[in-house]
Amino acid sequence: LHRAREEGFLILDTSYLETLKENDFAHIVRGRGELPLFHERVSFLQQLASILKKKYGGKAINVVDSGEGDALKLLDEVTTNFPCYDDHAMYKGNKVLFHKRAQLVVDETNETLEPVGRGLSHTNELTALADYKVPQVLRNIGILTYHPKLKERIDTYQITPANSREEVEIRVFTIEAVDRMVKRLKSK
Repeated sequence: LHRAREEGFLILDTSYLETLKENDFAHIVRGRGELPLFHERVSFLQQLASILKKKYGGKAINVVDSGEGDALKLLDEVTTNFPCYDDHAMYKGNKVLFHKRAQLVVDETNETLEPVGRGLSHTNELTALADYKVPQVLRNIGILTYHPKLKERIDTYQITPANSREEVEIRVFTIEAVDRMVKRLKSK
C-alpha cells in the first residue's frame, strides 16, 4: 500500500476506491502468484469506500469515533454498517457469528490507538479469530481432533466448503478451545 501511494494511486480516497478498476488493483497488489479471491477483494474495497463516503464523511476515524472508545461498540458498528465484515454462518437454523475480519479491524485499530493514549476498552472480550490457520495449529498440537472421515479429507487437501457443517464446527470449536486455554492460563 505504501508503494501504491508512492506510485500515485489514491488508495485513501473513497471516491477513487468506489470505482477502483481491476487492472489498477492488480497493479497495486502485484507480486508473486495470484491473489486469492481477487474479484471479491475489489468488490469489498468498492463497497467499503462507498459506505465510508456516504455514512462517515469518507473518513475511517469517524467509524472509530462512533465506537466511543469501546471495542465491542466498534465491532457492532463495523458489522452492522459494512456488510463485507458481517462474517456469520447458519448452523442448524441458528445464526453463528464469527466476525473474523471485523475483529481484526478492531484489534488493529486498538494497536494503532494505544500508543497515543486512545486504546479501546473491552478488547479482552473479543474472541479468537476463526480462520484456517488457528485450527491447523490446534490440531497439530493435539487440542482439536477430527472425525476420521473429515481428517482424511483435510489430510488429502480436499476443500471443506465455506459454511458447511464441518467448516462451521471447526471454527466454533477453535473459538471455544482458545477461550478455554485463555481462561485456564489466566487462572494460573
